[in-house]
Amino acid sequence: MGCMMGLPMRPRLPLVLGLLAVGLAVAGCGAVESLKDTETATEAQAAEAAPPEETAAVMAEEPPAEAVVESAPMETAEEVPAAADNAGAWSEIDAGAQRFAGKLDAATQAIASCQTEAAAGEDFTACQGAAFEAIAAAGDELVAIVDAAAPRADGDCRAALEALRSSTAEMSADHRAAVGMSDLTSLETAYAEIAADMSAYADAAMAAGGACAG
Repeated sequence: MGCMMGLPMRPRLPLVLGLLAVGLAVAGCGAVESLKDTETATEAQAAEAAPPEETAAVMAEEPPAEAVVESAPMETAEEVPAAADNAGAWSEIDAGAQRFAGKLDAATQAIASCQTEAAAGEDFTACQGAAFEAIAAAGDELVAIVDAAAPRADGDCRAALEALRSSTAEMSADHRAAVGMSDLTSLETAYAEIAADMSAYADAAMAAGGACAG
């Protein structure tokens, strides 16, 4: 009763919360009394079970049965550098290069057919421009594949992939620049640049395959 009489009144609380607060307080009073009784009983049991002073002194001198061994901290995944995967990177790029070769072949055949269609009255410049744009778009796709896979490579493989990316991007840019050309002189210059681009690309692809797949 003494614990309950000492509870502060909270008229502003809703009735349910007020009753809950009183219930917790009453439970708290019983817990305190029970805790006191438990402590008294525990102290009596401890006094009866306490070993003689001589025995306690011997026990204090004995070393622990097992020594605590401190283990070295383990390295986390972030601390372990990832190994280069030249072969894996090249496998992805090589698959992309094969798709690019297929699109390049199809576009080249389309350009050849543009002359036949032009003889029948079709627009040669538009036909050739569509083929050039298709090659440029295919080159852009291959550049994106190289950009995604090349960071996993290192050493000579990484350098060869950078060269392959450069040659592919150059070929894509030159094809796109030739879209819409109709002047014969400009077209001859564009054809020469495209031929040089294709040669450089072929050399870069062979060099990358030798540096990464071997």
